[in-house]
Amino acid sequence: MANLNPAPAALGLASPALGAWFDDASLSLAAPVSTLAVPHTFAASGGNTVTAWWAPAGGTLTLAVSTPTRPSVLSGLTDATGAPAFADNMLVALFKLLPEVEERLEVLTAMLPRPDGVGNAALLRSRARVRAIAIEYPDAAPARLNDFVNPLGGDAPTAFGLVDPGSGTLANGPLPMSDLKRPGQILNLTRQVLANFPDGLAVQVWAFDADGQAIDPGAVAAWWAAIAGGSVAPWNGNASNIWAENDTQRTCVVAPHLGVLIVNPHRGQIDTNLQGRLTLPPANATQIGTNASLFTASQTQGAGISFTVAPTGTAPDTVPIPRAALLPIGNYRAAPAGGPLNLWGGGPVTLPAHGGGQLTLTRDFVEVAAVDIESFVCGIVRGPSDNRGTPAERQSSDQNRVSTRINVTRSTVALQPTIDTVATAFNALPDGVNPVTLIAPAYDHDWGGRVVENLPNAPAPPPPLPAPLPIPLPLPTALPALECFALTGGGAALDDTAGSQQVVIRLTLQGANALNGTWVRIYPQKINLDTGRREAQPGGAGRFGSAATTGPEIIAHVVVTLPPGQTDGSVQLGVDVMLYDGGNPPTIYADQRITRPAPVAGNAVTFANIATQLGASALVLDCDQGVEFGPAVVPQGAFRSGSTLVVRVPGTNNALDSFTAINRATVPLQWFDNGPLAKTLSANDVISVTSPAFVNQAPGNTNPFNAAVATATGFTPQVQIQPRNGILSVGTPGAPLPTQERLELVGLLNAGAGAGAVNIGVVGSAPALASWHELLPALAGNPTAPGGREVHGAGVQITGGAITDIADVMRDRLFAGTPALASDAGSNPLPAQAINAPAQWAAVLKTVARGVEGEPLVFDALDLADGTLFDAYDNVAAALPNLPPVGAVGNANAALRAVCRRILNALGRQEALFALNAAIGRAERLIYIETPAIDGESVDADGANLAWLDTLIARLGARPGLQVALCVPRALLPGTPQPLTWVRNELWQQALARLVKDNGDRVAVFSPGAGPYSHVRMASTVVVVDDVWALVGNTHLWRRGLSFDSSLAVAVFDEINRFGRGQVVSAFRQLLAADRLGVAITQVPLVGHEFVGSIKRLTEGGGAGRLALGAIPRAPVAERPTETDMVLWNRDGSVFDVLGLESWLAGIAVHVTPT
Repeated sequence: MANLNPAPAALGLASPALGAWFDDASLSLAAPVSTLAVPHTFAASGGNTVTAWWAPAGGTLTLAVSTPTRPSVLSGLTDATGAPAFADNMLVALFKLLPEVEERLEVLTAMLPRPDGVGNAALLRSRARVRAIAIEYPDAAPARLNDFVNPLGGDAPTAFGLVDPGSGTLANGPLPMSDLKRPGQILNLTRQVLANFPDGLAVQVWAFDADGQAIDPGAVAAWWAAIAGGSVAPWNGNASNIWAENDTQRTCVVAPHLGVLIVNPHRGQIDTNLQGRLTLPPANATQIGTNASLFTASQTQGAGISFTVAPTGTAPDTVPIPRAALLPIGNYRAAPAGGPLNLWGGGPVTLPAHGGGQLTLTRDFVEVAAVDIESFVCGIVRGPSDNRGTPAERQSSDQNRVSTRINVTRSTVALQPTIDTVATAFNALPDGVNPVTLIAPAYDHDWGGRVVENLPNAPAPPPPLPAPLPIPLPLPTALPALECFALTGGGAALDDTAGSQQVVIRLTLQGANALNGTWVRIYPQKINLDTGRREAQPGGAGRFGSAATTGPEIIAHVVVTLPPGQTDGSVQLGVDVMLYDGGNPPTIYADQRITRPAPVAGNAVTFANIATQLGASALVLDCDQGVEFGPAVVPQGAFRSGSTLVVRVPGTNNALDSFTAINRATVPLQWFDNGPLAKTLSANDVISVTSPAFVNQAPGNTNPFNAAVATATGFTPQVQIQPRNGILSVGTPGAPLPTQERLELVGLLNAGAGAGAVNIGVVGSAPALASWHELLPALAGNPTAPGGREVHGAGVQITGGAITDIADVMRDRLFAGTPALASDAGSNPLPAQAINAPAQWAAVLKTVARGVEGEPLVFDALDLADGTLFDAYDNVAAALPNLPPVGAVGNANAALRAVCRRILNALGRQEALFALNAAIGRAERLIYIETPAIDGESVDADGANLAWLDTLIARLGARPGLQVALCVPRALLPGTPQPLTWVRNELWQQALARLVKDNGDRVAVFSPGAGPYSHVRMASTVVVVDDVWALVGNTHLWRRGLSFDSSLAVAVFDEINRFGRGQVVSAFRQLLAADRLGVAITQVPLVGHEFVGSIKRLTEGGGAGRLALGAIPRAPVAERPTETDMVLWNRDGSVFDVLGLESWLAGIAVHVTPT
């Protein structure tokens, strides 16, 4: 091994220098027991009566008592069974590596060959990341402290962070001790001793990884000895310098032992269903004690992990997609189809030794994750098709049948973190040949993706060090006076007041050309008279540019909607101005003053009539870019999706400029860049839009569809407006119920099933509104995007595999009538594309209320008791006489699946709820959630009565190491009725109180901020469990979201494993958290308890300007929702209960979109 550079001795506290573990060079650690602890009884050699425990590396020593409710320093440490480590009420000496020491030693494990024989050219760490070594005493007697060096003197228990209550057993003090220790001698004279253990003392020796899970301490000693003595590229060369001192170049003697622990992907216990298909014990391995998942492998033949053959005949295959992976870096692979996963097949791994020869790692330890991917992703294990007695049996029966199951398929999944990356993924759908289908809750003709455009002080890619990064030019310390202009078409006066009036605010900087392109956000101020708080207003945005300039100046124009107020100019309005140049942090100029102009009557101008109506001098002003053009010479590609466009008519003879709004729906697509999706769609493509549930939600400018306007703008795809069922009329097939939201944003390129076909699907979350963009950082107000409410929306792009299920969703929406559905399914095969390389596995999960899909009331009377209805198309056709006969459908199996899925959907589907509930029930270390709403209510779900929050609280109680990060916005999306907002807020308060009641130290809650007094709203829900399972979509985590509103979510498992986590899933969680917290992704911890702890410190410190201010408010007492409101606004869509429904619907008619 080459000398490490810089030399460990020169790194101080960051040094990974290694030392001997004990002064007794002959002390040997035996093989571990079933918990992975190593029992040891001290017997000093050389005539000594004590054995000195030395620091094995740089770290801190802490003493604690393992009380039944573990203290913070021990909570989260688990044994090999998943139970809390250590027996209760024992004294534990915990030696924890310093962070840099841990990091550097982890990197060096890459020189250890993988025990499965696979190469490691990328030099990824091949063993667990070691964090701590612990010694567990057989009791907690006060006299045990005599074994340790008192760092302070005085009262011994207090100095060690403990107390002696006089009961004969130590107790934990208010603050644990943390005593810094380093290996080797100090000034060649003294050595830092951790403890002196007397002869006859019987202890348990433990080691733990960064996640707090037990690993074999003897293997750790062997790894470190191999690191120090090995000679593996790129570390091979001269003598090693990692030893803290030359005369004790050793760790600890260990007995030979090759250990393997079989776990699930969460690194928890495998379930009994999977155990039944694994070959246990593995070939050439022996079970250790009573732990049915822990084994010792043969020193000559290793161990072979494999699954038994799937059952034949009619018996259900309960493990249809068995896979296994070596942790922390092996990909999941089939076994035995791909051959057993052989560990140490030729005996222990070897590596070249420094000075020649070989080092043999006869002591080693790994984990192997085993999984059935289907049940892991969708949460349902297959069961007998004719066993339908209980809710769980009906779920398993449906999952066993091809015609009804949730497909879980290997796919290439690209998780999309923002509204604009989702929109850009949609742009990849059109290929000029094959049809594209899209369904959306709303669609603007110029909807598409945008990117953050160049800002004047945005840093270039960093140069090679040590060259310093450029220092951005400073922003102004104060702003000049703002000018405010009326906007024709922006709202008219009502007597001497104005309602939500739109105006144009102009900001001019003299001689500041270097800041040309700087982003400007302006937020009007408004005080909520009920709460006394300032409330965030949507505001507007623009950029400094050349528009309206006459000299050495730069000007920004911002269209802003003002709160209602007087129009006589007697009161000036306050606005907050934020500048962002990409280099300096967003800079806020608070309480700038404007005078409200008198509103000007009139309407927005049609784009084609600008010159005719407003004169030849009229100019089209793009506020987002700070540029303007004559309407007859606008260069192609000048505008961006959602660009804030107004007409400016320059004033003459000292008159002020005048401004007029433009009817956005009339702007021709040719003037836009390639961001809008419609520019590449054709007349063969279809967009299906459902009118929004509530009157204040934007329907998009294609609803209602105007064919003449579409022709004038060059908008060619077909638009189908899906009807809604009204309050007084519920009878349209496939139409949503009153107040039910249709949230799905889904696109599909169907390239067919031929060779080489590339089928692509995209599942988004936010409506396809051109004004909604997400260009980070949100704290800078979505720079270079149209100004408005900041909204976050994640999504998924899928290639191959799960495409078939997206096609199912499309067909359901386009063919509301079941006979037409059957005919299309039988005539038009779904796209199919196999993904063979290591990738992701995905399931498209549907949520829809009972009584929506298909013809009303037709499916409730079907006999589903034994499930035989689903077995053949003839059976279904006999029950539903309007279906075409089997001879007329072409592919009977495809028609059968389409109709059978329609039947299940018509009776209500809660697929995301079942998958979520199962994933939370497996959680071990970390659950990350971002969602607009949560509650603790149960969903009937065909009698299952599931409440995901109950499952989460129970899992927190069962797993003391489990941490939860919960990101919930302060407000719902624009257009949400106020009564629904109050219901959501009340449910949030109730759910949060339950969640933190006994788990507050392990739950971090935050709301993301977005500029002054503003905050991010959310269109998507994302749940990530242990970085191995993710749910992404708009199935929100309250009862109506999980059962009533129509939505899609994609559950994802990544078979590409890195550091014991799904590579794609883990990176996605870190990216989302970085975006919500406004930090760099490198600042987001990978380890669960560090991640949650960092969020808690941020929130407890006030958020550092990154989080939304204040708690989610309850309704004023006079508007507090009643119990009836809570039930009906937050409906259980899995049942059809008309109790009180008619009178309630009549009372909320003002909020509901009419038919």
